[in-house]
Amino acid sequence: MARDEEILKNLMPNRGLTELILDGYSGLNFPFWIMNIGYFLPNLTSLYLQNTETCEHLPPLGLLPNLSDLKVHNMPNLRRIDEAFFGGQGAFRRLEVLILDSLLELEEWPTKLPSNVEKFVFTHLHNLEVRNCPKLRFVPSFTGSENWWIEKSPHVLSSRATHESTHLTVILALEIKSCEFESGILPYIIRQMTNLHTLCMESCENLTIIPKWLGELTSLEQLQIRHCKSLNSLPLSVLDLPFIKSIQIVEGKQTSAEWCSQHDRFKIAANPNKSYSTITFHKEH
Repeated sequence: MARDEEILKNLMPNRGLTELILDGYSGLNFPFWIMNIGYFLPNLTSLYLQNTETCEHLPPLGLLPNLSDLKVHNMPNLRRIDEAFFGGQGAFRRLEVLILDSLLELEEWPTKLPSNVEKFVFTHLHNLEVRNCPKLRFVPSFTGSENWWIEKSPHVLSSRATHESTHLTVILALEIKSCEFESGILPYIIRQMTNLHTLCMESCENLTIIPKWLGELTSLEQLQIRHCKSLNSLPLSVLDLPFIKSIQIVEGKQTSAEWCSQHDRFKIAANPNKSYSTITFHKEH
C-alpha cells in the first residue's frame, strides 16, 4: 500500500494529459496531485478508476473542467460519496459519459450538490451505465441521461422521481438487464420518461406485470423483452402507441408457436387500423 502511494506520488503527469487510466492502485489515499486534480490536470477529458480495492473515497473529480468521460469500476470499499467529490459549484459541467460498475457497497450517488440542494449536477449526460451495484440509489432523485443501461442494480429504478425531475424527459433509451422489481411490477419511475423511444428488458426473472400506463409513453418506438420468464401479459395499450414500430419478445429456446401456446393468457392482437414494422416472438438458437 505505502509503496503504491509513493510511486503514484512521483508519477505526476504533464498538465496537457487528456486521458488517465488508474488500474490496480492499492493505496489507502490518493497523492496530493490527484487530490488537486483540477489544477494539475486541467485538460483531462477521460478518467478511468478501476480495481482500486482499498480506497474508501473518490478524489474531487468535479474540479476537472473538461472531464467528459468517467468510469469507476471495482471499488469494493467505496461506501459513500462526500461533498469533496464535487469540488464546489460548476461540478461535472461537461460530463457526458458516466459508468459505475461493481461498486458493491455504495448505497447512494448524489444528484445534487450537498451544499446547494437547488442545483442538479450531471445535467449533460449522454450515456449512463450502472452495472453490478446492488445497493445503489440516486439521491435525492433519479438523474437524466439520453441513454441508460442498468444491470444487476435493481435499486436504481427505485430512486425517487420528484416534481423537479423534469430531466427524466431527456431519456430516450433505457435497457434493463438482470434486475428484480418490487412485487414483480415494472417500476413506476419509467412512466415519467415521456420521451422514451426504446425500452429493452432482459433476464428480469420476476417481472410479471407491465402496467397499462406503458401506453402513455407515446414516443415509444421499440419494445424488446428477452428472457423475462415470469411475464405472461402485455397491455393492449402498447398496440395503440402512435409511433411503435417493433415489439419483440424472445423467450429461451422455444419456437414462437410453443411460446404462444404456453402463454395463451398473453392477450395481444394487432390493431387492424395500424401497420407495424415488426411484431415478433423470436426463437433463440
